[in-house]
Amino acid sequence: MAFSETPTNVSAVQSDGTTADGQDAVTVTFTVAYKGAAHTITLPTPTTIAALKEHLAAIPTISLPIPSQKLLFKGKSNHDDSMTLSSLGVKPNAKLLLVGSSASEITAVQDATAHAATLASRRRAATAGTPSRASQPVRTLASLEAESYTFQRIETLPGFSDTAAARKLLERLRDDIGIRTIMRKYKWMVGVLKELHPADRTILGFNENKGQQIALRLRTNDLDGFRHFDTIRKVLLHELAHMVHSEHNADFHALNRLLNRECDASNKTHRLSSERFYNAPNEEQVDAPAFEGGTFVLGGRGGGDRPMREVLAEAALLRLTKEEEELTKGCGVKK
Repeated sequence: MAFSETPTNVSAVQSDGTTADGQDAVTVTFTVAYKGAAHTITLPTPTTIAALKEHLAAIPTISLPIPSQKLLFKGKSNHDDSMTLSSLGVKPNAKLLLVGSSASEITAVQDATAHAATLASRRRAATAGTPSRASQPVRTLASLEAESYTFQRIETLPGFSDTAAARKLLERLRDDIGIRTIMRKYKWMVGVLKELHPADRTILGFNENKGQQIALRLRTNDLDGFRHFDTIRKVLLHELAHMVHSEHNADFHALNRLLNRECDASNKTHRLSSERFYNAPNEEQVDAPAFEGGTFVLGGRGGGDRPMREVLAEAALLRLTKEEEELTKGCGVKK
């Protein structure tokens, strides 16, 4: 559902049709997506990022404090607040992603975390004295020679009672043989692999500035545990495809499917003997028939001088599986 928002106290447009700095008050209409809702915004092109954030904070359906706002545009978020919509490159029908959690959402997560910690404490108390089976050693690549093509740092969210488990999950993703093989092959280096705040439930992950950091949603909606390892790994592969392609186009989906095949092949060759989080029986084949279902509508004519074979090939790439549609919708890197 789209909401039409009108500018209020964003940029002073004078009677002669110019802004205070003498620029023509040309406007641009674009979309800001926040928690699954699309907000259609129309503002003068000289509007600064700081003024845009003030405008967004005043919209009742957003009401997100300015310090909590993070705007992503074409996968980047390190925009100076003094930049204007024009200098940022915001054109008509452009899409920006707003990420952030309100104070009430943060409080709700903290309350749910405390409740989950209480339940966990009760479970430990109930199983106290029950002999536990010795865990099997987990084979990782940590003992191999350190390589530069990896994630340089891991970050978890503070305030959770199971941050150690979250860190282990991120470390398993970093040390996964398939992921490591891909990182080495394509010579990718990512600054930070971090946990995405669970309050952002409409986002499964995002890649910021093509490798500055990749954030992944680890926890289930009820905060009572973690999502399946293979599901999180598919999101990570999706975000790694954004190391090359920012747009969700045919080239992106072709690379994403290739990465999934390569990761799957590597892990089948070097299957770990024991996986704490991985649920192999429920694994879905990401490279299952890629032409089933989908959202691409193919016309009967190629258009221009393009051969029909080329048009059909592009249509096949753009026709997404249900899983790929869900990953694309949950990706923080927007067009």
